[in-house]
Amino acid sequence: MNRERRAGFTLIELLGVLVITAVIATGVWSVAESVTRGQVRSMEDADRGAAVASVERVLRDAIRQATAGTLAAPNAGPVHVGVAESDTLLLLRADGTPMTVSTRPCAGGGACVHLVGDHTGVLKQGDAVLVSAPAMGARVYHVTAGPRATHAPCGADCAEEVACPTFADEAAADAEVVTGSVFYPPGAPGSPRSGPCEQTYYADGSRCAEVRTAVPATRRNWRCEVRGTVSAYTEVPVAELALGFPASTYPAQSGAALTPRVRAQRVTPSRFFVARAGARSVPLLVRQTGLDDAGAWTRAVPVGGPVSALEVETLHAGETAWTRGVGVDGAALEHSTSNPNYVYAPAASGEPGFAFRRGYHDVGAVRVRFTVPTTRADGGVAEVPYVVVVAANGATRGGSEGGW
Repeated sequence: MNRERRAGFTLIELLGVLVITAVIATGVWSVAESVTRGQVRSMEDADRGAAVASVERVLRDAIRQATAGTLAAPNAGPVHVGVAESDTLLLLRADGTPMTVSTRPCAGGGACVHLVGDHTGVLKQGDAVLVSAPAMGARVYHVTAGPRATHAPCGADCAEEVACPTFADEAAADAEVVTGSVFYPPGAPGSPRSGPCEQTYYADGSRCAEVRTAVPATRRNWRCEVRGTVSAYTEVPVAELALGFPASTYPAQSGAALTPRVRAQRVTPSRFFVARAGARSVPLLVRQTGLDDAGAWTRAVPVGGPVSALEVETLHAGETAWTRGVGVDGAALEHSTSNPNYVYAPAASGEPGFAFRRGYHDVGAVRVRFTVPTTRADGGVAEVPYVVVVAANGATRGGSEGGW
């Protein structure tokens, strides 16, 4: 008797199906994972490109704004660099036109800057002020209290009133005037005439004599005198800011005999550096802008990233090699003929003089290098380098001509 065959799969057949299914699933998973990795990598590339573009835009705009019209001197200017493992870029941006520093000393006592004119509506406590003499140097100050307006007689730094009044006529030497003439023909008496003689002698022997009369004369005496006028001044209490610029001496007052002209300009300081922030402690480019009333920097704000290994270089006018930082220090800015950076440089007029070969006043371009951490295909992290190059404004190159 034949047994009835049962329908279904044997164990071997089931194992075969499972193996085939596993192979297909593995292939699908590999394809899906590859697509996902590609999408993630594309998103990371897009994010990195956006971060790099943001960092480039922020740095480029900040450098351009700082080097447009900001006063510069050999020892201080719009661009300063703190060189360390990761550099700090310090920028001073002009906030307004330069103001003339007065010859008048501050009456309020203590450290202060005395300006010509009423600038109490321009300056306030907490502001930073760059005070510059083009040849001697510059200082950066923090306004420690509200400026005070004063009025006083005009000094050597502002024009005095010149008056030229007309005084009463004064007597002068008598003047002779021709009141008539007498004509004498040959052998005849003279005959008076009303006008002057046309000529004294004639060919037929006639002659003419003019009648002159002395007339009292007067003259108008003009005399000019200088009258002192009362002018407005602003006393600005200040304290020097330790921003890292090399020290230099300059006249605290201007306009007096044999002292150069000094200008003051309100500036906004800002600095860029790399700091770790957030829950994941990611390295970001951060910026601090401005000071509080006590002279402390404001809170650091992230402006782009992730960014690491910030490095800043400058190119000086007349040179071809880039310099890490600004390339000058206190020794290079000494007013001494033994200083190789302080060279004999006659002025355009031919007058003898000395000038600094290199300083903050002749920075022609700024180059910022930074790296962005990027995930490699093997899962590792690589640092991709980027460079931002910004040409400095012509007012910064060549000295303080931007506001002089």
